[in-house]
This record gives sequence, structure tokens and C-alpha cells, in this order.
Amino acid sequence: MERKIKAFELWTYRRTLRFSWKEETIKKEVLKTMNLNSTELLRSVKKKKKLSYFEHTKRHKSLQKLLLEGKVDGSRGRGRRRKSWTTNIAEMTNVRVNATAKAVMEREDWRSMASNLFKEKEPS
Repeated sequence: MERKIKAFELWTYRRTLRFSWKEETIKKEVLKTMNLNSTELLRSVKKKKKLSYFEHTKRHKSLQKLLLEGKVDGSRGRGRRRKSWTTNIAEMTNVRVNATAKAVMEREDWRSMASNLFKEKEPS
């Protein structure tokens, strides 16, 4: 599905630039003429959906919240730990997990923080 979204994004860029599909323009050339470093659509959708779902799970008392915050009994497996979902949220927001959990409870603070994340990355 991700490949299809990336292909759609490049297709729309080619349509706006009026490149013919017969020309076989390279992805780098299309992005260069659009003044972009990489495709943005998939990344922004993932971030927006992930942050809104994080807000939803932290705000409500549900099984998802229990699983997200709970600890599992037993010993830890060998090797490097997998990146957790909450760690991924903390990296996206550049704020610690505890601070994001507090911000989620204050709906206006969370929404302003989440919307400001996308404003910083927009090309000017």
C-alpha cells in the first residue's frame, strides 16, 4: 500500500508539471523541479494518524491504553530491544513520553503541539 501512495504522489507531481508518462522522467528530477527532497505524503499521513490515535488511546480508559502502559511479566529476550510505539511518538514530537501523556490530557495543548509539528516541516 505504501508503494501505491508514493506512486500516486509522484504521479500527481508529474501531472502538475505536465510531464508526459512517455518521457520516463526520473523521480529525482521530478522532486527537484518541485523543490522537494523526498516524498512527503506518506510520512505526513502516518504521523498525523499515529499522533491522533495516540491521543485517543491515552485519553480513554480502554484495553489499548492498558496494553500501551502495562508491563509484561517474565524475562526480557536477548538482543537489541525493538523500538516501541511510545518511543516512536516521543521521537516525532521531540518531547519525552511522560510529557506527551500530560499534554494529551490537555486537549488544546496537544492539538497545538501536534499541528506545530507539521508547520515546521512544510517547504517554503
